[in-house]
Amino acid sequence: MEAQILYLHVKLQTAKSKMINVNPVAFAFDGEYSTVIGNKSDIQGEQKGSEARTVNMRQDACNIVRELSEALGTVFNPMGSFPNEFGGIIMRFSCVVVVNVPLPFAQSKPNDTLHDPDAAKDAEQNDDSDVFVKRMVGELEVTVHPDNTHKLFVGQRYVIQFRLIG
Repeated sequence: MEAQILYLHVKLQTAKSKMINVNPVAFAFDGEYSTVIGNKSDIQGEQKGSEARTVNMRQDACNIVRELSEALGTVFNPMGSFPNEFGGIIMRFSCVVVVNVPLPFAQSKPNDTLHDPDAAKDAEQNDDSDVFVKRMVGELEVTVHPDNTHKLFVGQRYVIQFRLIG
């Protein structure tokens, strides 16, 4: 998100005072990782799509969404979930992210606060005109499925795709 703010800051700087020149922007993040959840010999009795494993995958996906929600300071609303062809689950969420971008240029204002320090503090605290507010809508997709690529260990693969546009 900080990279998105920096990008908007540069766009506003090159646009000078013309907010029209700030076109819609897109932000994308794709990531994936695997974890080990046990030995193959311990899990051989379990079926590939067992109910307990599906519940665990759903809980893992919800934990990822909760952590991302806390990190980004936004709320993800569920859009739906469904199984995938690998015996896993795909969960989709939507969100709205408000990005506050400090403007790279200051508006010229009368300088009445030079002689009154209290007025200067009040002006600083109440001045929201030096911030450009960008509202972005997004979608988060979290996929969790079994990872059987290792010959001794059973794992789970997590795929996270996050998109913002605004």
